[in-house]
Amino acid sequence: MAAATLSEPGPICCERVDSISMRCNPAVCVLASHKKILLSRILASRLVVGDEIAFPIPVGDAAGPEIYVTKAHSSAMNRCLYQVRMRTSPDLN
Repeated sequence: MAAATLSEPGPICCERVDSISMRCNPAVCVLASHKKILLSRILASRLVVGDEIAFPIPVGDAAGPEIYVTKAHSSAMNRCLYQVRMRTSPDLN
């Protein structure tokens, strides 16, 4: 059996949400640094200005987005959101 190797994680972007535009599909989120990122409308609908969003900057053949959101104004129980891309395995049929 071959040993699996893990690649080094890329840099992490962690910034405050400055604005959200739901007029587009996917939605456009502008960060405090004026960088724009595209988000699913489902995730964007749960964000508000002031929330903090963190995600790894993809390198090489990265599998997909992994996004962690810390809500600015929410109870302790509902303070965080986490989104990860899920893939189905053909072996699970």
